[in-house]
Amino acid sequence: MTESLERILILFFSAMTVGLLVIAFPKLMKPYLKLLLAFSGALLLGITVMHILPEAYELGGAQVGLFVIVGFLLQIILDYFSGGIEHGHVHHPAQHHEHEHGKAITWTMLLSLCVHAFTESLPLGFDEQLHHVHDHLHDHGHHHHHHHHSHQGYLWGIVIHNIPITIALVGMMLGLKMSRAKTILFLFIFAASAPVGILVSPLISNNGQDMVVFSRILALAGGIILHLSTTILFETGENHRFNLYKMMVILAGFGLALLAS
Repeated sequence: MTESLERILILFFSAMTVGLLVIAFPKLMKPYLKLLLAFSGALLLGITVMHILPEAYELGGAQVGLFVIVGFLLQIILDYFSGGIEHGHVHHPAQHHEHEHGKAITWTMLLSLCVHAFTESLPLGFDEQLHHVHDHLHDHGHHHHHHHHSHQGYLWGIVIHNIPITIALVGMMLGLKMSRAKTILFLFIFAASAPVGILVSPLISNNGQDMVVFSRILALAGGIILHLSTTILFETGENHRFNLYKMMVILAGFGLALLAS
């Protein structure tokens, strides 16, 4: 099994499994939503700052900064349409004046979440190509250290982050009294978004310029994660007790990111 296929299966089935569990047991994981968000935010921020962005600058130079900014701005736009589900802003059907209006909002949120999942997963589809590029550079006397382990950490950071997103999305659809078939369809579309990003990545490379393209993809994803993770971490908890637990899971997330080297 190739690395890309393994990552596709992990991302797809983890989201589908969580979503189906929420459908079967709507209140099972809801109490852990914010803690999961805080842990995944810290893990993704740590991996992005310590591994993803340094690698992007190493491969692409100073110009990758523009793509970091583009990614940051893209996530701001996606937040506007998704309602901030990516960082824990869960909207309830009672907030919508009309049932059909609520359904329209859910479609908009789904599309925004799919774009988010697609974009942040793009770096995970380049590894196999870059092994060949790395070997070519090594043969010509260039030295580049491809951070394979950090990308595995990035993969699991996305998996963990997708858990609260899936809980929020499926919970909202259940609250809107959507049919089970339509809820599962929405879940399938969301779960497939990240795998599609991995599949598309190799098609983006341009005439052997894999390193340049990859650095910009890394920077774009890094900008998205910078906005997302800092928003998660700066949002306050509901009470002082939760803040203590939140700090503990944040430290655990940063600690795990340190190990992904």
